[in-house]
Amino acid sequence: MTVRLKTLLAGGALIACVALVWTLASVGASSVRANEPIVPNAPVGVKQAIAAAEAQGGAAEDATFSDENGGRWEINVKPAQGGEAAVVLVDPNNGKVVGRKPGLGVLAAAGVTAPDAAPKVSAGDLAKAVALAEERVHGTAIEARIDHDGAQPAHVVSVSTLDGRKDVRVTARGEVVPE
Repeated sequence: MTVRLKTLLAGGALIACVALVWTLASVGASSVRANEPIVPNAPVGVKQAIAAAEAQGGAAEDATFSDENGGRWEINVKPAQGGEAAVVLVDPNNGKVVGRKPGLGVLAAAGVTAPDAAPKVSAGDLAKAVALAEERVHGTAIEARIDHDGAQPAHVVSVSTLDGRKDVRVTARGEVVPE
């Protein structure tokens, strides 16, 4: 092989490697966004985790995924018959409740204490809000909570879609509004 041919082949290989690295970097950058929770490709999603937590007694107020202890769903549950709010821990691989820890409760954390000050959205409707949000923006919910900051309290559901993360507000009347 001549020196010229070796040089051309080496140059072509270098260009191909650079193109491959650039392509892989572009794909990685678009599929993982900064500060977005990483939810594993586990069989148990947020809707199933909420159902498992509510089966322990009470109504879910918010649901988040935590990377602690190998990853788990943390569902803040308001007790049905008074008592202390709790965070119910759900295994994302099998949907089983793996623990509980004391929780302040979303309503108390927001400063809502009097019964007449309670929002029009209820903690028990969180699973319905998740389903409506997923349907509206065609994705998978990765987080859900009650939001008291807006003019009208609503559920806010973060949904992972092909276009990235989208936050969706679901009002007490079931109106779905992307943020």
